[in-house]
Amino acid sequence: MNDQDVVARFGGKEKVEEAIKTKAIDDFWCWEIGKWVTQPYWKEKMKDSYTGVTLRELVIAAKV
Repeated sequence: MNDQDVVARFGGKEKVEEAIKTKAIDDFWCWEIGKWVTQPYWKEKMKDSYTGVTLRELVIAAKV
């Protein structure tokens, strides 16, 4: 999946800009549950069973 696809799947550049205001740069967006989770929680409980993307990756992909 290329950068444009990731941003589009997330909801677009505007949604990335909104997330920047309230989320930590290392928080993860989980594709399966459609929610943000913190990095420690992601690493401890979710990384082996779910897929996701960090806000940092979204910001880079959206070129915000």
